[in-house]
Amino acid sequence: MKSMSMNGGIENMKPLTLRLSVSIMIGTLSLIALPSLLFGIKIQVLFLIAWFAAVTVLICRGYPFQRLQSGAASACGRAFPPILFLLCAGAMISAWNLCGTLPALTVFGISFIGGSAFPISAFLCSLVFGFITGTVFGTVGTMGLILLIIGQGLDLPMGLILSSVLSGAFLGYGVSPLADCTNLVASAVEMPLSEVINSQKKLVLPMILTYVAVLGAAGLFLGGNTSESGACVALAAQIKGEFRMGAAVYLPVILVLLMLIWRVPAVLALSAGAFAGLAVAVWYQGVELSAAVSALWSGPDFSGKAAEMQAYFGGGGMKGMTDTVILFLLAFGLFGVFEKCGIVRSMIQPVLERTDSRRKATCLTVLLGFFLNVISASAMCSFIFTISCLAPVYREKGWSRRDLCTASFAGCLYMSLLIPWHSNVATPSALLGVQGYGQGWIQMIPAMAALLVFFLQGCSLDRKIAAFFQWTEKKQVHL
Repeated sequence: MKSMSMNGGIENMKPLTLRLSVSIMIGTLSLIALPSLLFGIKIQVLFLIAWFAAVTVLICRGYPFQRLQSGAASACGRAFPPILFLLCAGAMISAWNLCGTLPALTVFGISFIGGSAFPISAFLCSLVFGFITGTVFGTVGTMGLILLIIGQGLDLPMGLILSSVLSGAFLGYGVSPLADCTNLVASAVEMPLSEVINSQKKLVLPMILTYVAVLGAAGLFLGGNTSESGACVALAAQIKGEFRMGAAVYLPVILVLLMLIWRVPAVLALSAGAFAGLAVAVWYQGVELSAAVSALWSGPDFSGKAAEMQAYFGGGGMKGMTDTVILFLLAFGLFGVFEKCGIVRSMIQPVLERTDSRRKATCLTVLLGFFLNVISASAMCSFIFTISCLAPVYREKGWSRRDLCTASFAGCLYMSLLIPWHSNVATPSALLGVQGYGQGWIQMIPAMAALLVFFLQGCSLDRKIAAFFQWTEKKQVHL
């Protein structure tokens, strides 16, 4: 094989053997995962170190730097849509906190909380918040903290409280058009966002129904204190005292939901939601224009309000998304290098030669996503690795991209909840001030996700369900 060298000459590139490809991949992932887990080093720095180490090895094998750089640049181009989405989402969340939208939704949600109804109420509140905001951590850091306080006031078991909040947050996040994972997958597999979300219906809807049944039974069995919780009343009164309530604060979320229903691109809907929130903050809440615009970048400053307001509603802002933006660029760039020099292909080729059916491809997707979660502790890294490796294969074999989406969500998102050191476990635990997920039933999600994927494909029900959803969509269009 011939190619241009670093200095523009022609030289032979030494082919990468399977052993060398596996060694480079394992070494790269180890450089990223181990220091982060053992010493708490920022994963973005580790990605840069891993990129330098991998490129150095490949240059020594005769691969010109220009070739590797072009692969990284090409892959980073695919990162632009999710990066733009993240920045718009950060601005929108900040604006909604500042204008009173999220505080008002919080008051609306906690007004339905009480005793035996708490598990289902908490689950549905978290589900809606996760869907509307498109963020697990944002949901846990706002509504989750509030529900934790309320649940403790109702004297309910910690495991039940955590299961209600976290299961709802993750399931709402997994089908949200505002979530980074759904937008990332849509960009990576080159599918419309609506189709990616539709591919999750057959996975998420059964889990939602199961959780409603289980948590409802648990609430009736365990009971709790009276529904007129002092914590609910005090918190609602405090929010109403700090923010001006009224129909105006709901306008931004109504606007975004209507735009999404009309299938306006998510980035435009988020941008409109951010600007609507900005207008309500200035016009209705009386925030100075300069402070409101600055909050789109740095997040709202509630230092003049009660301390709880900053803790609950001080999140958001474009600045808060920069860590993930940098991670996207470095991760996409690193795997662009691997793709350009053929490491990915040489690694998975032996497995792919034995993957000659949809069922085997689904199994490979789920297991690869879970394995990458174990060593990277990041669902986004797992999504990027898994889809970058398998999307070209699905295209070549003519397999449905919907199958890839469904299996990747099962392995990359829901299976991550089995890993104690994973960011999807560690970060919400830290936000809620608990150690791990305790004895919560959140582990039902990965178990149900894996079983549903394999059962639906084993019985060929996934194709029938997908055909049914496509038929209903066509009927709605005709109507």
